[in-house]
Amino acid sequence: MSPVILNLGCGSKTAAGCVNIDWSLYAVLQRRPALRKAIEPFIGHQRRARLDGMAGDVMAHNLRRGIPFADNSVDAVFHSHMIEHIDREFVEPFFREVARVLRPGGVHRFATPDFGQLGHLYVSSLDALAQRPEASDAELIAHEARIAEMIEQSVRRDAGSAAGQGRARRTIERILVGDARRRGETHQWAWDEFNSRLALRRSGFVGIEKKSMDRSDIPGWAAFGLERDEAGGEYKPGSLYMECRKP
Repeated sequence: MSPVILNLGCGSKTAAGCVNIDWSLYAVLQRRPALRKAIEPFIGHQRRARLDGMAGDVMAHNLRRGIPFADNSVDAVFHSHMIEHIDREFVEPFFREVARVLRPGGVHRFATPDFGQLGHLYVSSLDALAQRPEASDAELIAHEARIAEMIEQSVRRDAGSAAGQGRARRTIERILVGDARRRGETHQWAWDEFNSRLALRRSGFVGIEKKSMDRSDIPGWAAFGLERDEAGGEYKPGSLYMECRKP
């Protein structure tokens, strides 16, 4: 019997062999071919390519309503760059919901932006500039990019899909489908190895470890390709990878 592996909040990054669960437009269209055919001329080449690349079983479900699996029924749960979009007060309840569906000994793995690494990069840039009071504009712009890496996605108003669009189109899109926060695109908290450990411990998990992209206790994990891009590199560079188990 094949293991049951959930890929939560998957967007268009899915894998055969997983149950891929999301409440995005991609998941809805993947489950409703007739709807996809009707609106496909309006969604753009890039989004069509993402839809075409989706593999495996896709379930359109709003995870705010819980994970649609029975207690102790799942072997592994994975989610990538999702918890930073959840209000801090709801992260531990979400982790407990993950624990509910996992079988004893089941693996919980997640990736999230590594705020510790971002902090180190920012401080290193700050220290370097302190030695160069006459730094060039290019150096100062590069330093500001370090700040953007830390907070831009917490303060943006326009959704990512509106990038590069004219002001009028951005305004119309915001009215029709909401701004970045309403769509769940903004970051609500920042995570490093240590506050992740605390949240997981409080949620009842054991065996908490920081992992790498290529190291996991989920059997055959690398073959799923969920943490690699099309060229074989890291899908989300600068990620923190954490794993733990249900007792």
